[in-house]
Amino acid sequence: MLLLILVLAIHCWVIEGHLASTNVLIGSKLYTMGGIIDSQLDSNFFYYDFSIPFDASSPSYNSLDPIPVYTAWGSACVGGLTMSEIFLFGGIMNNKNDNSLSNNLIYCFDTINHTWTAPTISGIQPLRRREASSTFNPNNGWIYIFGGSTVKINNYNDTLFFNDFIILDSVALSWINIKSPSNATAPTRRASHTATLITNGYIVIIGGTEMTDDHALQDVDINQIWLYDTNSGMWMYQLGTQIQHAQCLLFINNIEMLSQITFIQFAEGDSVSARGGHTAVLAPNGNIIIYGGSNVDNIGSTPDLIILNVATSRFQWL
Repeated sequence: MLLLILVLAIHCWVIEGHLASTNVLIGSKLYTMGGIIDSQLDSNFFYYDFSIPFDASSPSYNSLDPIPVYTAWGSACVGGLTMSEIFLFGGIMNNKNDNSLSNNLIYCFDTINHTWTAPTISGIQPLRRREASSTFNPNNGWIYIFGGSTVKINNYNDTLFFNDFIILDSVALSWINIKSPSNATAPTRRASHTATLITNGYIVIIGGTEMTDDHALQDVDINQIWLYDTNSGMWMYQLGTQIQHAQCLLFINNIEMLSQITFIQFAEGDSVSARGGHTAVLAPNGNIIIYGGSNVDNIGSTPDLIILNVATSRFQWL
Protein backbone atom coordinates (compact mmCIF):
# COMPACT_ATOMS: atom_id res chain seq x y z
CA MET A 1 0.00 0.00 0.00
CA LEU A 2 1.28 3.45 -0.92
CA LEU A 3 0.23 6.24 1.39
CA LEU A 4 0.54 9.82 0.22
CA ILE A 5 0.26 12.68 2.64
CA LEU A 6 -0.24 16.17 1.26
CA VAL A 7 0.48 19.13 3.49
CA LEU A 8 -1.03 22.38 2.28
CA ALA A 9 -0.23 25.80 3.68
CA ILE A 10 -3.47 27.73 3.99
CA HIS A 11 -3.26 31.48 4.45
CA CYS A 12 -6.31 33.40 5.55
CA TRP A 13 -7.03 36.79 7.05
CA VAL A 14 -9.29 36.75 10.07
CA ILE A 15 -11.20 39.93 10.91
CA GLU A 16 -11.26 40.72 14.61
CA GLY A 17 -14.23 42.40 16.22
CA HIS A 18 -14.12 46.18 15.81
CA LEU A 19 -15.65 49.01 17.79
CA ALA A 20 -16.08 52.54 16.36
CA SER A 21 -15.01 51.67 12.80
CA THR A 22 -16.59 53.37 9.80
CA ASN A 23 -17.89 52.03 6.48
CA VAL A 24 -18.46 53.23 2.92
CA LEU A 25 -20.19 51.44 0.02
CA ILE A 26 -18.83 52.17 -3.47
CA GLY A 27 -20.34 50.07 -6.21
CA SER A 28 -20.43 46.50 -4.95
CA LYS A 29 -17.58 46.98 -2.45
CA LEU A 30 -18.14 47.74 1.22
CA TYR A 31 -15.02 49.38 2.70
CA THR A 32 -14.35 49.24 6.45
CA MET A 33 -11.67 51.31 8.14
CA GLY A 34 -10.17 51.88 11.56
CA GLY A 35 -11.86 51.24 14.87
CA ILE A 36 -10.84 49.92 18.25
CA ILE A 37 -9.56 46.39 18.90
CA ASP A 38 -8.76 45.30 22.47
CA SER A 39 -8.91 48.95 23.64
CA GLN A 40 -6.35 50.02 21.02
CA LEU A 41 -6.87 52.30 18.01
CA ASP A 42 -6.53 50.47 14.72
CA SER A 43 -5.55 51.36 11.14
CA ASN A 44 -6.80 48.25 9.32
CA PHE A 45 -8.53 48.84 6.00
CA PHE A 46 -10.38 46.16 4.06
CA TYR A 47 -13.40 45.59 1.85
CA TYR A 48 -15.91 42.92 0.91
CA ASP A 49 -17.03 42.63 -2.71
CA PHE A 50 -20.75 41.79 -2.81
CA SER A 51 -20.59 40.95 -6.51
CA ILE A 52 -19.13 37.65 -5.26
CA PRO A 53 -21.67 35.23 -3.71
CA PHE A 54 -21.82 35.97 0.01
CA ASP A 55 -21.03 33.21 2.50
CA ALA A 56 -22.08 34.43 5.94
CA SER A 57 -20.22 31.58 7.65
CA SER A 58 -16.93 32.44 5.96
CA PRO A 59 -17.00 35.86 4.27
CA SER A 60 -14.07 36.66 1.99
CA TYR A 61 -12.50 39.98 2.97
CA ASN A 62 -9.80 41.78 0.99
CA SER A 63 -7.06 43.62 2.88
CA LEU A 64 -5.79 47.00 1.65
CA ASP A 65 -2.88 49.21 2.68
CA PRO A 66 -3.52 50.49 6.22
CA ILE A 67 -4.80 54.00 6.90
CA PRO A 68 -1.89 56.45 7.49
CA VAL A 69 -3.12 57.03 11.07
CA TYR A 70 -4.72 55.06 13.88
CA THR A 71 -8.35 56.11 13.83
CA ALA A 72 -11.76 55.52 15.41
CA TRP A 73 -15.11 57.30 15.83
CA GLY A 74 -14.68 59.13 12.51
CA SER A 75 -17.14 59.42 9.65
CA ALA A 76 -16.48 58.45 6.05
CA CYS A 77 -18.23 59.19 2.79
CA VAL A 78 -17.89 58.63 -0.93
CA GLY A 79 -16.90 61.73 -2.91
CA GLY A 80 -14.89 63.22 -5.73
CA LEU A 81 -15.68 64.00 -9.35
CA THR A 82 -16.02 60.34 -10.33
CA MET A 83 -17.38 59.26 -6.92
CA SER A 84 -14.45 56.86 -6.58
CA GLU A 85 -12.81 58.45 -3.53
CA ILE A 86 -13.38 57.88 0.18
CA PHE A 87 -13.16 60.89 2.49
CA LEU A 88 -12.42 60.02 6.12
CA PHE A 89 -13.32 62.91 8.43
CA GLY A 90 -12.60 63.66 12.07
CA GLY A 91 -12.82 61.27 14.96
CA ILE A 92 -9.68 60.29 16.80
CA MET A 93 -6.70 60.25 14.42
CA ASN A 94 -3.35 59.46 16.03
CA ASN A 95 0.03 59.56 14.32
CA LYS A 96 1.72 56.17 14.13
CA ASN A 97 5.18 57.38 15.14
CA ASP A 98 4.31 58.86 18.54
CA ASN A 99 0.53 58.29 18.96
CA SER A 100 -0.07 62.06 19.07
CA LEU A 101 -3.20 63.61 17.57
CA SER A 102 -2.83 64.16 13.83
CA ASN A 103 -3.00 67.72 12.50
CA ASN A 104 -4.95 66.48 9.48
CA LEU A 105 -8.73 66.48 9.68
CA ILE A 106 -9.31 64.72 6.34
CA TYR A 107 -7.72 61.69 4.71
CA CYS A 108 -8.71 60.59 1.22
CA PHE A 109 -8.44 57.15 -0.38
CA ASP A 110 -8.46 56.72 -4.17
CA THR A 111 -10.22 53.41 -4.82
CA ILE A 112 -8.83 53.24 -8.38
CA ASN A 113 -5.14 53.82 -7.64
CA HIS A 114 -5.32 52.50 -4.05
CA THR A 115 -3.50 55.48 -2.54
CA TRP A 116 -4.04 57.51 0.65
CA THR A 117 -3.51 61.29 0.73
CA ALA A 118 -4.10 64.11 3.19
CA PRO A 119 -5.62 66.74 0.86
CA THR A 120 -5.40 70.46 1.48
CA ILE A 121 -8.92 71.84 1.97
CA SER A 122 -9.48 75.57 1.44
CA GLY A 123 -11.82 77.63 3.60
CA ILE A 124 -12.46 77.72 7.34
CA GLN A 125 -11.66 74.34 8.85
CA PRO A 126 -14.27 73.12 11.35
CA LEU A 127 -13.49 71.80 14.82
CA ARG A 128 -12.51 68.16 15.07
CA ARG A 129 -15.37 65.97 16.28
CA ARG A 130 -16.33 62.33 16.61
CA GLU A 131 -19.54 60.38 15.95
CA ALA A 132 -20.77 62.93 13.41
CA SER A 133 -22.94 61.87 10.47
CA SER A 134 -21.99 62.35 6.84
CA THR A 135 -23.85 61.89 3.57
CA PHE A 136 -22.97 62.59 -0.06
CA ASN A 137 -25.00 64.51 -2.64
CA PRO A 138 -24.05 63.24 -6.13
CA ASN A 139 -25.69 66.25 -7.78
CA ASN A 140 -23.03 68.69 -6.59
CA GLY A 141 -20.29 66.60 -5.00
CA TRP A 142 -20.98 67.98 -1.53
CA ILE A 143 -20.52 65.96 1.65
CA TYR A 144 -22.90 67.08 4.41
CA ILE A 145 -21.53 66.55 7.94
CA PHE A 146 -23.83 67.13 10.89
CA GLY A 147 -23.37 67.17 14.66
CA GLY A 148 -20.86 65.08 16.54
CA SER A 149 -19.03 65.58 19.81
CA THR A 150 -15.59 66.11 21.29
CA VAL A 151 -13.93 64.52 24.29
CA LYS A 152 -10.84 65.32 26.33
CA ILE A 153 -8.80 62.85 24.31
CA ASN A 154 -9.23 65.24 21.34
CA ASN A 155 -7.35 67.97 23.27
CA TYR A 156 -10.54 69.65 24.48
CA ASN A 157 -11.11 70.60 28.11
CA ASP A 158 -14.63 69.23 28.20
CA THR A 159 -17.16 67.20 26.25
CA LEU A 160 -18.95 69.33 23.65
CA PHE A 161 -21.84 68.41 21.39
CA PHE A 162 -22.55 70.14 18.06
CA ASN A 163 -25.65 70.85 15.97
CA ASP A 164 -23.98 72.70 13.12
CA PHE A 165 -23.93 71.58 9.52
CA ILE A 166 -20.55 71.42 7.77
CA ILE A 167 -20.30 70.99 4.02
CA LEU A 168 -17.20 69.66 2.28
CA ASP A 169 -17.07 70.22 -1.47
CA SER A 170 -15.30 66.99 -2.40
CA VAL A 171 -14.68 68.15 -5.98
CA ALA A 172 -13.31 71.66 -5.33
CA LEU A 173 -11.78 70.55 -2.00
CA SER A 174 -13.19 73.45 0.00
CA TRP A 175 -15.16 73.93 3.22
CA ILE A 176 -18.58 75.55 2.91
CA ASN A 177 -19.60 76.91 6.30
CA ILE A 178 -23.21 77.38 7.40
CA LYS A 179 -23.72 80.07 10.02
CA SER A 180 -27.01 79.85 11.93
CA PRO A 181 -28.55 82.88 13.68
CA SER A 182 -28.90 82.49 17.44
CA ASN A 183 -32.69 82.20 17.15
CA ALA A 184 -32.69 79.65 14.32
CA THR A 185 -34.63 76.44 14.74
CA ALA A 186 -32.31 73.46 14.44
CA PRO A 187 -31.93 69.95 15.82
CA THR A 188 -30.51 69.59 19.30
CA ARG A 189 -26.78 69.08 19.70
CA ARG A 190 -26.21 65.39 19.13
CA ALA A 191 -23.85 62.57 18.19
CA SER A 192 -24.12 58.89 17.23
CA HIS A 193 -27.08 59.65 14.93
CA THR A 194 -27.47 58.85 11.22
CA ALA A 195 -28.07 61.01 8.16
CA THR A 196 -29.57 59.57 4.97
CA LEU A 197 -30.15 61.44 1.70
CA ILE A 198 -33.45 60.45 0.09
CA THR A 199 -34.57 60.95 -3.50
CA ASN A 200 -36.30 64.32 -3.03
CA GLY A 201 -33.08 65.92 -1.78
CA TYR A 202 -33.92 65.76 1.92
CA ILE A 203 -31.36 64.53 4.44
CA VAL A 204 -33.14 62.49 7.12
CA ILE A 205 -31.52 62.68 10.57
CA ILE A 206 -32.46 59.88 12.95
CA GLY A 207 -31.75 59.17 16.61
CA GLY A 208 -28.49 59.66 18.46
CA THR A 209 -27.40 60.94 21.85
CA GLU A 210 -27.73 64.51 23.14
CA MET A 211 -26.46 66.42 26.17
CA THR A 212 -28.82 68.19 28.57
CA ASP A 213 -28.20 71.62 30.08
CA ASP A 214 -26.75 69.97 33.20
CA HIS A 215 -24.31 67.97 31.01
CA ALA A 216 -26.11 64.64 31.36
CA LEU A 217 -26.41 62.35 28.34
CA GLN A 218 -29.83 61.30 27.11
CA ASP A 219 -31.33 59.52 24.12
CA VAL A 220 -32.79 61.58 21.30
CA ASP A 221 -36.48 60.82 20.69
CA ILE A 222 -36.35 58.27 17.85
CA ASN A 223 -39.77 59.46 16.63
CA GLN A 224 -38.52 63.01 16.16
CA ILE A 225 -37.24 63.00 12.59
CA TRP A 226 -35.39 66.03 11.28
CA LEU A 227 -35.15 66.76 7.56
CA TYR A 228 -32.62 69.01 5.89
CA ASP A 229 -33.69 70.26 2.46
CA THR A 230 -30.64 70.54 0.20
CA ASN A 231 -32.68 72.16 -2.60
CA SER A 232 -34.39 75.14 -0.93
CA GLY A 233 -33.35 78.34 0.78
CA MET A 234 -34.66 78.50 4.36
CA TRP A 235 -34.71 76.70 7.68
CA MET A 236 -38.20 75.37 8.44
CA TYR A 237 -39.52 73.62 11.55
CA GLN A 238 -42.85 71.80 11.55
CA LEU A 239 -44.52 70.50 14.71
CA GLY A 240 -48.08 69.23 14.34
CA THR A 241 -49.94 71.84 12.29
CA GLN A 242 -47.64 74.73 13.17
CA ILE A 243 -44.82 75.73 10.87
CA GLN A 244 -42.06 78.10 11.88
CA HIS A 245 -39.32 79.52 9.70
CA ALA A 246 -35.86 80.76 10.58
CA GLN A 247 -33.09 81.95 8.33
CA CYS A 248 -29.73 80.27 8.08
CA LEU A 249 -26.90 81.81 6.10
CA LEU A 250 -24.61 79.77 3.86
CA PHE A 251 -21.13 81.15 3.25
CA ILE A 252 -18.78 80.11 0.45
CA ASN A 253 -15.39 81.80 0.79
CA ASN A 254 -17.03 84.30 3.17
CA ILE A 255 -19.67 85.28 0.58
CA GLU A 256 -23.31 84.86 1.57
CA MET A 257 -24.90 82.62 -1.06
CA LEU A 258 -28.27 81.30 0.13
CA SER A 259 -30.28 80.02 3.05
CA GLN A 260 -31.15 76.44 3.90
CA ILE A 261 -34.31 74.64 4.99
CA THR A 262 -34.88 72.24 7.83
CA PHE A 263 -38.12 70.33 8.42
CA ILE A 264 -39.12 68.13 11.34
CA GLN A 265 -41.38 65.07 11.27
CA PHE A 266 -42.79 62.85 14.00
CA ALA A 267 -42.89 59.22 12.89
CA GLU A 268 -45.99 57.09 13.48
CA GLY A 269 -46.54 53.34 13.61
CA ASP A 270 -45.02 50.52 15.63
CA SER A 271 -43.19 51.35 18.85
CA VAL A 272 -39.40 51.43 18.51
CA SER A 273 -36.88 52.26 21.21
CA ALA A 274 -34.38 55.11 21.12
CA ARG A 275 -30.93 54.38 19.80
CA GLY A 276 -27.52 55.75 18.92
CA GLY A 277 -24.60 54.13 17.16
CA HIS A 278 -26.96 52.50 14.66
CA THR A 279 -26.66 52.35 10.88
CA ALA A 280 -29.14 53.58 8.27
CA VAL A 281 -29.27 52.96 4.52
CA LEU A 282 -31.67 53.92 1.75
CA ALA A 283 -33.33 50.87 0.20
CA PRO A 284 -34.15 50.69 -3.55
CA ASN A 285 -37.86 51.11 -2.72
CA GLY A 286 -37.18 54.42 -0.96
CA ASN A 287 -37.52 53.20 2.62
CA ILE A 288 -34.77 53.76 5.19
CA ILE A 289 -33.51 50.56 6.83
CA ILE A 290 -32.05 51.07 10.31
CA TYR A 291 -30.10 48.42 12.15
CA GLY A 292 -28.67 48.03 15.64
CA GLY A 293 -27.77 50.69 18.15
CA SER A 294 -28.15 51.07 21.90
CA ASN A 295 -29.36 53.61 24.44
CA VAL A 296 -27.21 55.77 26.73
CA ASP A 297 -27.15 52.93 29.27
CA ASN A 298 -25.56 50.71 26.61
CA ILE A 299 -28.63 48.48 26.43
CA GLY A 300 -29.38 47.19 22.94
CA SER A 301 -32.32 48.90 21.26
CA THR A 302 -35.36 46.95 20.10
CA PRO A 303 -36.24 45.79 17.62
CA ASP A 304 -32.79 45.32 16.05
CA LEU A 305 -34.07 46.05 12.55
CA ILE A 306 -36.55 48.83 11.84
CA ILE A 307 -37.81 50.35 8.60
CA LEU A 308 -38.92 53.95 8.13
CA ASN A 309 -41.40 54.68 5.35
CA VAL A 310 -40.61 58.20 4.14
CA ALA A 311 -43.05 58.13 1.20
CA THR A 312 -46.06 59.14 3.34
CA SER A 313 -46.86 62.69 4.45
CA ARG A 314 -46.17 61.58 8.01
CA PHE A 315 -43.34 59.09 8.23
CA GLN A 316 -44.22 55.61 9.49
CA TRP A 317 -42.33 52.79 11.19
CA LEU A 318 -42.99 49.51 9.39
